[in-house]
Amino acid sequence: MYNDKQYDAALDFIAEGDANITLETDQRRVAVYDLYENIYRNATASLRIVLRGEDQAPILMPNGKKIVEATSRFLGVNFDYLVEATGDEGTRQELDLWWSNFWKREALSAKFVSNKRWGLVRGDSYFYLYAKPTKSQGERLSIEELDPRQVFEIEDDPSDSKRLTGVHIVDLVQDFREPDKPEKKIARRRTFRRQFDEFDKATGVTSELTHWEVGKWDDRTEKLREKQVQVNYPNVDEPEELLPAPIVQLPVYKWRNSPPQNSTWGTSQLSGLETLLYSLNQSLSDEDQTLVFQGLGMYVTDASPPIDPNTGDVTDWNIGPKQIIEIGTNQRFDRVTGVSDISPFINHMNFVDDGMSESSGTPQVAIGRVDVSVAESGISLQLQLMPLIAQNQEKELEIITVMDQMFHDITQMWLPAYEPESFGNVDTMSQMSVVTIFDDPMPKNRDAEVQETVLLDSAGLILKSMTVAKLRSLGWRYPTSDQYGNALTDDDLAGMLLAQSAAQAAALDPYSASLAGGSAGGDQGFGDQQQPGQQNAPDQTVVDLGVT
Repeated sequence: MYNDKQYDAALDFIAEGDANITLETDQRRVAVYDLYENIYRNATASLRIVLRGEDQAPILMPNGKKIVEATSRFLGVNFDYLVEATGDEGTRQELDLWWSNFWKREALSAKFVSNKRWGLVRGDSYFYLYAKPTKSQGERLSIEELDPRQVFEIEDDPSDSKRLTGVHIVDLVQDFREPDKPEKKIARRRTFRRQFDEFDKATGVTSELTHWEVGKWDDRTEKLREKQVQVNYPNVDEPEELLPAPIVQLPVYKWRNSPPQNSTWGTSQLSGLETLLYSLNQSLSDEDQTLVFQGLGMYVTDASPPIDPNTGDVTDWNIGPKQIIEIGTNQRFDRVTGVSDISPFINHMNFVDDGMSESSGTPQVAIGRVDVSVAESGISLQLQLMPLIAQNQEKELEIITVMDQMFHDITQMWLPAYEPESFGNVDTMSQMSVVTIFDDPMPKNRDAEVQETVLLDSAGLILKSMTVAKLRSLGWRYPTSDQYGNALTDDDLAGMLLAQSAAQAAALDPYSASLAGGSAGGDQGFGDQQQPGQQNAPDQTVVDLGVT
């Protein structure tokens, strides 16, 4: 379901719709993806600049990329997972090991960063989950980024955005019937549909792979179904089949960037900045040409054009270093004086650039321009970054929800369906929970945090193990095991530090240490020495300190 106005800002800049896409709303959505990707890539096709001269090439400032990269840098920082400590501990450890291997094998962190960046550019991001049962144990599940251009959602009721019954994943491939014509394409369609029982409860998901003539694959309306033309592709087509139980959710996971109300699709981080980008790039191109004119110069003359003495043909003026221009009496050849100061261009471009940064919530500090005093002042840095961090926190609400749902489906549905032998007790998997983790995006003053931690430790206001844990989180490299290979926890390290402090104190003051030892172990100090003629108590020990 779409918001009728969400793409209005881009209408003057988008190209014609893709012939393979049938619905006008989808054509507009995909055209908008193309527009903002071109802006991010600084392609001249999207924001056409008025050329003031025939030989001038337009200059485009990569402000779109600057905004996207600054936003992405503080969004979903250090994406990671956590297997929560619930249920059977053995199963939890098996699940954590599987997720660790899966995370590395699928390069999930890298795919998330890429999907995050292009989601900000386009407005929508997709992950696609699939399985290959023929692979080795532990390697059957895979995750890929999915271009939202290829996704066409099937809604049971267009007025209910929560009622998604299926998806078509469509792309163009070489027409197998004409292999000698690489430009001849057909549409490949992978379709997933949810099944429901009489009580409207999801009972399963079907999958099929089919091929169609370009632009004639859609079946989402009665009118489109009448135009369908299927292409039978032997040994490649896959008939509709039910995915293994207990899978009941579609294997595609989408999050939206700043979605309008009542829309299932998001908007680009660059939406609404199109005219500002156009103005900035036009000003930059004009300023560049002004510098060229002032450097090389523009000249005017009322003399006749020069004649080539060999051919007698009219030729061009030869203007350059050590060149002499010959003109007749009472004729002139003058340099045109134009703009002598380009500061108005600079001021105008800075004004437009500041407007884009403010409207997109991208402060200068987010792109690395920051005064040292601001960087070292926690409150000042927080105030400058707060617009960006606040809007990113809103984006993360949906990202976390979607990723947690995907992690849940993998753990509760796909692993029991495709990897049951990887776990000793699959039944206990229902008690397991895997959740998304992000780090705090606010930059930290490491030196100040170390000093604060040491001060609190010295004052005895925090436990030694808390000190170790905090310093470790700040990058302090404590050993993780002892000389025998036994793992060392923060509590172990805290005990070692306390023992070390006690030993150092004893070495500096053995007299005090002996008193402490006598008191702790029941030994007598000077005050407890036996007086002449006094009998020892049965539970006392006489200590000879060598005092005469």
